[in-house]
Amino acid sequence: MAASDASAWHRGYLLYALCVIGVLMFAIDGSIVAVALPTMMTDLNTTLPLITWTLAGYTLAQVALQPAIAKFSDNFGRNRVFLVCVFVFTLSSLLCATAPNVWVLIACRIVQAMGGSGLLPAATGIVVSSYPARQRERLIGLFTSIIPMGAIIGPNLGGLILTQFSWRGIFFINLPIGGAILWLLRDRFRMDAAPAREKPIDYPGILLFATAITCVLVALTSLGSDASLLRSPLFWGLLLGAIVIGWLFVQQERRAPDPMLDYRISVLPPFLQVNAYNLLYGMAIFSVMAFVPYYAETRFGMTPAQTGVLLTPRSILLIVMSTVASVWLLKYGYRRPMLAGTTIVGLGVLFLGLLPDELRLGSIRVPPFWAIAISMALAGLGMGTAAPASNNAGIALMPRQAAAIAGLRAMIRSLGGVLGQGLIVVILEFAPDSTAGLEIAFVGFGVLLLVSVPLVLTIPDTARERRRKREEEEIAAAAAQASPAITTPFGSR
Repeated sequence: MAASDASAWHRGYLLYALCVIGVLMFAIDGSIVAVALPTMMTDLNTTLPLITWTLAGYTLAQVALQPAIAKFSDNFGRNRVFLVCVFVFTLSSLLCATAPNVWVLIACRIVQAMGGSGLLPAATGIVVSSYPARQRERLIGLFTSIIPMGAIIGPNLGGLILTQFSWRGIFFINLPIGGAILWLLRDRFRMDAAPAREKPIDYPGILLFATAITCVLVALTSLGSDASLLRSPLFWGLLLGAIVIGWLFVQQERRAPDPMLDYRISVLPPFLQVNAYNLLYGMAIFSVMAFVPYYAETRFGMTPAQTGVLLTPRSILLIVMSTVASVWLLKYGYRRPMLAGTTIVGLGVLFLGLLPDELRLGSIRVPPFWAIAISMALAGLGMGTAAPASNNAGIALMPRQAAAIAGLRAMIRSLGGVLGQGLIVVILEFAPDSTAGLEIAFVGFGVLLLVSVPLVLTIPDTARERRRKREEEEIAAAAAQASPAITTPFGSR
């Protein structure tokens, strides 16, 4: 390898590594705070409902603003937006670490989520614009493993920091990481000049969208902690407000010269099928995983320590399989991994809902802990198989809007998760007991995943089409090289 080629190779993978570290920093921060809640509550002299808004506010801002920030990424340059997001996230981490009271901490966490929510869409856009198609599919697929990796690292790192330092250390740790990313990528800020904008930015659309999504999320998040809100005028008022504001948002997008949410990637086929799949996926997976620890404790009397370990097989297999599936993308395309993965996840969730009091494999009794762990392992296996393909399926259709598509995908999955959790709470409200309610919900979501499998067949498999075209070109080139030259008085032909 020539020195210049080696230098380019190292620069290319350093860029990808820094993108991964930035997204991982955001993923870790989503789970690390949960470990510190009791300590923060005591130190800041506040209540549990109030301190939990450091988590809820983070999620709300992330979901509500992700598509808008992703749109900025496509409009103003992926490198530039990525670095601005890293700067905002790092600065807000400093403000969180020095927050004098819970109100300032909640506000700073919301700002932190505003910066962090743009990291994955912008990083996806950087990969699309910096790497060739064959390489970028694998690299985007590998992003799938970052979020579960953060879910594993976050609580463990948080526990380690809390044993040695104050809870403020979980925010201070972001400062050297964010600072290093900003320093190493400082030259890329000027690399992608913003495209000339002939159309104004759709600020009214951004505001209406964020407000509507916030109303929905506040209503459903509140319902998740108190099912009696189903009878509250406030709950129904928030939903009604979301519907009205959502209608105003649609009207705004119809007349906006450059709408915040491009209808081509939201409601037109084949993006409609991709988005529907992501909504069902998020609704089933995220909501079920949120209730597995509670289910294990209430039905089988497991300890919090045991329930904490239950989700580990899912995370490990998700990381491993998403890495393997990313390498297989070009060979097997998008549909096969999505079909196989969605089926496996559906069977795993269905198995969880139909779990008997005593599971036996022949004469061998399987303890409840291992039975649930098997279900989680199946879920991780299926999620890891399907996720890289589903992450690439939409981007491959319109690479120029990679960041917007990635942001929309993340928002739809998160929104699906919140909708699913709200639906489970409603089921629990009317079920005879919590165990029966969760079993009904798990079976229902398992069936929903299996029923959604045919939807995958309607999603274009552009990876296999590119592979077929490349093979045809290679065969033609090989045939041309193998053809013997015919010598004539006028030369070879």
